[in-house]
Amino acid sequence: MSNNSFVYNQIKYSGIGNRGNNRRSNSPQRRGASPIRNISPPRAVSPKLLNQHRQESNEDDFQKKIDELYKFANINNLENNRIDPSVFSVSENNVFSSNKVSENNVFSSNKVSENNVLENYIKNNSKINNLEKIDSSIFSKIKNQNIDSGSRTKENIVYGIKKTILSDFNSLYTSSNSNDFKIGINKNINQNRTIYDCFYLFPNISEINTKNETNIINEKKVDYFENKIEHYDIQYFPIDFIPCGINIPMKTSEIKYGKLVIKNIFWNIFQSINVDNYRDNELLCTVPEKNDYIYKKIQLYLHFELHSQITNSKLLPYKNDKHKNPTPANSCLYKSIPIEIGTLNGSYFNSIEINLSKDIDISCALLCLKVSVPDCCSEILKGFDKYSKLYHGFIPFSQFIVSLDYEIV
Repeated sequence: MSNNSFVYNQIKYSGIGNRGNNRRSNSPQRRGASPIRNISPPRAVSPKLLNQHRQESNEDDFQKKIDELYKFANINNLENNRIDPSVFSVSENNVFSSNKVSENNVFSSNKVSENNVLENYIKNNSKINNLEKIDSSIFSKIKNQNIDSGSRTKENIVYGIKKTILSDFNSLYTSSNSNDFKIGINKNINQNRTIYDCFYLFPNISEINTKNETNIINEKKVDYFENKIEHYDIQYFPIDFIPCGINIPMKTSEIKYGKLVIKNIFWNIFQSINVDNYRDNELLCTVPEKNDYIYKKIQLYLHFELHSQITNSKLLPYKNDKHKNPTPANSCLYKSIPIEIGTLNGSYFNSIEINLSKDIDISCALLCLKVSVPDCCSEILKGFDKYSKLYHGFIPFSQFIVSLDYEIV
C-alpha cells in the first residue's frame, strides 16, 4: 500500500463510506433523490496538508494525555510547568501510532505507580524526538511529591514535668502537699494587676529531684504583655526566661510550609489529694478559709506557641515596653493559642491551626507549651483567714504530662 493511500484511509469524511459496503446496502432511498455515490478523496488536497492536519490533531491528543497524566499523579503544584507539545516532532511513526504503543501501557494503574507514571510513559515511548528538551526537574518533583511537597506528620510528641523529692528529706515532711508544685499568685514587680504563675512544660518529661520547699514554678517573675494587633489579647510570660520546645521545620530546600496543625491532644495531671477530697476527675485548687483549707474546682490554660529568635521585632505580636531583657514575648512568633483544662486527665480533638507568615523566613521554630491561670479563675483562688484577711490559694500538682500529634503543611 502506498503512503498516500495509507493516509487517505486514516481520514473519515462525513457521508463517505466504503464502496463495496454501499453497493450491498439495502437502505431504502428517498424517491427523487440522487443515487448515493462513492466519492474519492479530492485530488487537490496535497499529502503535505494532510500530514500537517494529522500532526496538529496528534499534538492536541498529546496535550490531553499529558493533562490526564498530571491529574493521575496529582501534581497540582506543577500546573505552571505543563509540557509544551511543540518540543516534540510528531509524525505518523511517533507516539500516538496505535501500531507502536497501546494506551494500556500508560493508564493502567495496576502496572504503573503514580510516582513514576510519567517517567514510564516517556520511557515506553522511546521514539519521541527531542526528549532532552523536557525539564528533568518535573520528573524529580513527580517522584518526590509525597516527600518534598506533601505534609510532614509527627505523632505522640510528649511534654511534661514531674517533681520527685530527695529520699533524704522524705521523713521530714508529712503534709499531703509535700510532693507538689504550687501555681499561685506571682511575686511580680507589677502590683497593679493580680498575676498568677505561668510556666513552660519541657519536651519529653523533666523530672525535678529537689527538696520539698523548692517550687520552681514560683521562682520566675511574670508580667503581662499586650497583643499589638488584637488589643484584647493579654498574655502572661515569665521574665528572664527562654522557653524550650520541639523543633518544627518551617521550610525545606524545595518548599516553604504554610500551616502548622496540632491535634489529638491528651493530658494527665497528678495532685496529692486524699481520697476524701478527691472528686471525679476534677482539677482542684486549695483555698484558705478561716483556719482551714478547702478544695474548689479550677481551670488552667494550656497554650500552644511557636518561638524563635529573629532580628525584626516588629513582626512579633506581643510587647511590653518595660522589659528590654529576653523574655518569651520577645521570641513568640505568632499569637498564643490556649485550650482550657479542667480535669486531671482528658483529651482535645479539635485541630489547632497556626498559619505561618511568609514574612518570617526561618528554617525552624520551637513548638512550646505554656501553662497559665485564666483571669476568670482569679476570684476562685481568693480566700480569707480567720481575721478576714485576703489570701490567695494555689493549684497543687506533682506531675503534668501532655502528648500531641502535629502536621506541617
